[in-house]
Amino acid sequence: RGVGGVKQGEVCGDHGALRWDAPLIKTAAARLTVGRLGALDHGLDAEARRRPGPGIPTTVIAKPPASPAVAALIRGLREGGGLELLPPRGSMGRVMEALAEGRVVIFFLDQRHNQGVLTPFFGRDALTAPSLAIAAARAGVPVFPVWQRRVGIGAHSVRLYPPFELSGDIHRDTAAFLCFVEGRIREEAHAWLWLHDRWRRP
Repeated sequence: RGVGGVKQGEVCGDHGALRWDAPLIKTAAARLTVGRLGALDHGLDAEARRRPGPGIPTTVIAKPPASPAVAALIRGLREGGGLELLPPRGSMGRVMEALAEGRVVIFFLDQRHNQGVLTPFFGRDALTAPSLAIAAARAGVPVFPVWQRRVGIGAHSVRLYPPFELSGDIHRDTAAFLCFVEGRIREEAHAWLWLHDRWRRP
C-alpha cells in the first residue's frame, strides 16, 4: 500500500542540485523542506551570517525543545542569524503573510505529527504534517528541497535542490516531500539524528 504514487518499500532517489543563491530563490517566494544530517542550526546560521546586507529574508517553522535551556540556546542561534521563528501550531496565517512579503519559509518534515497524514517512510506509514503541502496549494509558490549535512569537523554543507513538481493533492505532495527526506537519509544513514519513534501512533 502507498500514498500519492509512492509505494511502501520504494527507494527514493536523488533530486539534482542548485546553488543557494540561484535566481529562482532570489526572485520568487519559496517554501523549503529541510532534513537533518548533522548540526542543522550551524548550517542555517552560517549561511545567514556570511551574506552582506539583509540577505534572503527567511522564516522557520520549528517546534522548540522541551528543555527551556536548550530551547533558549537554539532560539539564540537561529535569531542571531536573522531568522524569524514560528511555532508549528497556529502559524498558517503568518506563513501566508511571509510568502506575500517574498520571504523564504522553511518547514521541517522529519518530526511525527499526531494529527498528520499517514505517509510512506522507509516502508511503513508515518504520521506527517500536511502543512507544507497545504501552504503550497494555497499560495501557489514553488517548494525547494534543502538538505544540510556535516562534511568534516566544524564543516557543514547546505544543498539546494530543484523544486518539486506539485500536484496540488495534499497526500501526494506530502508523500513526495517525505520521499526526498528518505532518499537523503539512505545516502548517509549513520548521520541521521533521531530521538523518538517516528512511526508511533497516538
